[in-house]
Amino acid sequence: MASNEYIKEKRDSLLGFVHEQLIGPGVCKNRFGINDESVTGEVINTSPGSVYCSAIIFPEKKDNVNDEAQSTSTSTITVGIDTESIGKDSESAISMSEQQNENSNDDDSLEDNESLQINQRYPQNFGISVCLDKPEIEPSDFKLRVSGRYYRKLKTGDAQKLFVNISAEDIDGVMSISKAEIHQGEFTSLMTDFFILENTRLFLVTKKGNQHAAIKKSLDAIDQIECERFSKQEKLERPVYSEIRGFKYLTTYKERLFERLKSVKTPKSEAEQIKFIIGQIEKREAELSYFRELMAVLDSRDYGFWYAENFSKEIDLSAIDFSLSSVQKKSILNKDNPSISQVIKYDFEEPVEEDGIENDDKKARQAVTRQASLSLCFQVTKDTRKESNTKTYLKILKFRK
Repeated sequence: MASNEYIKEKRDSLLGFVHEQLIGPGVCKNRFGINDESVTGEVINTSPGSVYCSAIIFPEKKDNVNDEAQSTSTSTITVGIDTESIGKDSESAISMSEQQNENSNDDDSLEDNESLQINQRYPQNFGISVCLDKPEIEPSDFKLRVSGRYYRKLKTGDAQKLFVNISAEDIDGVMSISKAEIHQGEFTSLMTDFFILENTRLFLVTKKGNQHAAIKKSLDAIDQIECERFSKQEKLERPVYSEIRGFKYLTTYKERLFERLKSVKTPKSEAEQIKFIIGQIEKREAELSYFRELMAVLDSRDYGFWYAENFSKEIDLSAIDFSLSSVQKKSILNKDNPSISQVIKYDFEEPVEEDGIENDDKKARQAVTRQASLSLCFQVTKDTRKESNTKTYLKILKFRK
C-alpha cells in the first residue's frame, strides 16, 4: 500500500511539473512580483509564448504582425486538451477539417497550406470531445467552466513596481553585493544609486537617462572584482586565472576551471580545490543574477516582463438545445446563443505601426485599444455504427477573436 502511495506521489509530482512547464502558471517559480494589489497573477521575465507551448490561443492574426506582437495579451486556457481545427469563427472552425480535405487537390492548395501553417503556430481555437452514454444530452447533464489567464506587458514607466524575490540562502550574498562600491570616476554604490532592498524583495530605482548601461557597467565591474577575489584561492601549480586573456569575468573563469578539471593530468588534490572554487563562483553568479534580471526591464531589446490576469466563469447552459431530433449531427453556434458568445472579454493596447515598423519610442502614447474575446460553440454527434448504440458525442470548441 505504501508503495502505491509512493508511485502516486511521484506521478502527481511529474504531472504537476509537466503542467507547470507546458501550460503554467509557475515557470518562474514566483521569482518575480509587482507591487500592485490589482496584480494577482504570476509575473514572468519573457513573453508567455516563448515559455508555454500548449493550451494557448491567439487573437485573429493581422498582416505584418511579428512574433512579439502576436505574443501580446496571450490567453492560456488551463484545460489540458489538444488543439484541433483552426478557423476564424465558430462555423468555419467546425467545418475546417472538411475544407482542408477538399482543398488538398486544388491548384491553390499551396497558399492554403501556408495559411494553415501560420494558424498552427498561432492557433485561434481548440476543443475537447466527450462521450455521454445516453441518446439525448440535457443542459443539466454537465457543468462547464472556462478558466485561464491572459498576459499584459509591464510598461517601462511601471518598472519601479517590479521586484525579484530573494531566496533565504542568497540574501546575505545579495546584501554584500549591494554594499559594494565601484570606482567609476566617482564611487558608485549599487544600493544607493540603482536598487532598493526591502526585506527579501529587490526593487529598481528608476531614473532618467541610460540607466541600463550604467547598471550593467557597475555589475560588470563587480563581476571582475569577484573574479579576481576567487582567483586568490587558487593554489595550483599552473594558476588558471593567469591564463585568461582580456577581460576576466566569473563565467570565463568558471569555464577555464572546468576545462582544467576535465584534464586527465589534473591531480586529485587540485581537482578538489577547483571544484570548491567552481561552487563558490556559481553561488556568486546566482546572487548577481537578481540584479541582472531586474535591470532587464530597462532594456528595450528584451522581451520584457509580463503579468497574468486570471479569469474563471461558469457557463449558463440552460438555454442551449442539445437535442438531435432526426439529424445525426448538429452544430450549436455562438451567434445563435448569446450565453456562449464572448463569455470572456478584455481590452488591451496595441502599438501603432508606421510603415510596417513598430514605433518603439512612442508606444506609450501611440497605441490603439482593441478588444479580445473568448467564445464557445458545440457540435453534437450521434453514434450510428450500431442501432442499439445510445452514445452521444459532444465537442466543445473554444475560439478567440
